[in-house]
Amino acid sequence: PEMYQMRSGAPFRYDSAKNTCAAERGGEVVRLLGDVAEIWGCLRNKAGLPLGAYCDSAGKFAGACFDPRQTRICIASCCDEPDWARDLLSKLRVVELQSKEDQVTRVYGETMADAVTFEQIRYGNKCGHHRDIQEASGVDFRDMVFFDDQHGHIRNVGGLGVTAVQTP
Repeated sequence: PEMYQMRSGAPFRYDSAKNTCAAERGGEVVRLLGDVAEIWGCLRNKAGLPLGAYCDSAGKFAGACFDPRQTRICIASCCDEPDWARDLLSKLRVVELQSKEDQVTRVYGETMADAVTFEQIRYGNKCGHHRDIQEASGVDFRDMVFFDDQHGHIRNVGGLGVTAVQTP
C-alpha cells in the first residue's frame, strides 16, 4: 500500500529474505513497487554495471550506466506519516550486484536511507520540496529527474525546469 492507504505504521519489522517490512501492529506488509530496489542499485552502481544487469524490464535503457560519484538519489514526498516513511527507508534495502569468477549475484545491500543524499519528507508540495533540494544540493533544476505517478506533480515540478517523468 502507499503510505496514505496504511491503517497501521511504525515500527516495522524487516524481512531480509523478501526485502519487505511488516507493521508490528496489524502486520500490514509494505513492498517496493516493481524494480525500485534494482533501479536504485543501478543508480548507486557499486558494480559499474548497466541497468540491464539489474532488471530484465530495462528495455531501451538496458545499456544505461550511472556514475555513483555524479548521481544522487533524493526524495520529495508529501507523506502524511514522515516517521513511518523514514522507518521504512531505514530498513528496506537496495539491490547490489556482486561479481565473483564471472558469476553475478544479487544481494540486498545498503538501506534506502543510506542511498539517499537529500530528503524532503514532510507536508507541503513537490515544488517546495524541489526548491529545498536544489538549495541544499546546488544542483540546477535542469540537471534533476523527477519520477511520480500523479500528473499534477509532474506538471508542477516540470514547470521548475526539472525533467519530470510520470510513472504508472
